Amino acid sequence: MRCPQLYSYQHVLRLFGLDAIEGAPEMEEDTTALTRGTLGHQGLAQHYQRLRDKQDGRDPDRWLLPSDAIRAKAAAEGGTWPDHATVAVPTVEAYLRGTARERLRVLGVEMELLAVLQHGTAVAPHTQKADLVLVGEDDRVYVWDHKFCARIWPNVLERYAVSGQFLGYEVLGRRIWGDRWSGVRLNLVAWADRDGRGKWERKALPPAPWALRAWEGEVVAAWQAVGAFLDAGLDPWHWRKKLSEYVCKGPYKACLGQAYCQTGPAAGEAAKLAATLAVEAARERYAAAIAEARRWQAIAAACSGVAAWTAETFP
Repeated sequence: MRCPQLYSYQHVLRLFGLDAIEGAPEMEEDTTALTRGTLGHQGLAQHYQRLRDKQDGRDPDRWLLPSDAIRAKAAAEGGTWPDHATVAVPTVEAYLRGTARERLRVLGVEMELLAVLQHGTAVAPHTQKADLVLVGEDDRVYVWDHKFCARIWPNVLERYAVSGQFLGYEVLGRRIWGDRWSGVRLNLVAWADRDGRGKWERKALPPAPWALRAWEGEVVAAWQAVGAFLDAGLDPWHWRKKLSEYVCKGPYKACLGQAYCQTGPAAGEAAKLAATLAVEAARERYAAAIAEARRWQAIAAACSGVAAWTAETFP
């Protein structure tokens, strides 16, 4: 768990999104890198959705062309987003020109992967989305994670070697696809230059067997920690805070909860009442999630015993 207090902000108080408490402080705006990366992902998602539909005999025109999708997303967001689209569009177009001859079979775009994780007698549900799941020319299954960057640095793999996100892909990939699984690849795409020339590389992450062995237990332990906080009846504004520049400042923007940790909740009884109600609702959601994990476990036992699926293959 990155930070217990951030978890409480997100999943107990639900400050970020439609359920935000009135009077919450403004969050820091997306930085250039995050905005452009979002647009780049939008373009590649539409491209690979269209490719999948062509391969499966469906109409690809139910998806926008990649450049149109980027411009539409930028226009919908407004502000400086259209300016960033002028960089994202030529980057994606250069990537598509350079990869046009690739022979890949797309299994899923932004595909949801599901698993029931177990450590000792404790279980927890787990879901995560993969940017792209495909079958390569070697007839093996890969997860590609798109990363847009100003420059492809030689040491970029070190940053993700023990990332929980990629360890999760590896664990779930092995369980879902078995012997056909070939691993995770970073699809690194550098922003195009002024002449519209781009660069991209696909890189495998270095092996991390020790971290891979620990990953499942760490995720289950995080779920258990959440349950302990809820059972203790702690004020959700006062869960443990990491309070570290390494946690509160990410590579692209500040933590979503930083403003709350600096200024605290809105004053008055309304905030206290909202917090009390939020804890009760969170307890119910937590209990439901653990019950769902037990149900998934029973499904796995009744099937092949492999407790991992894609959203499309979940029984």
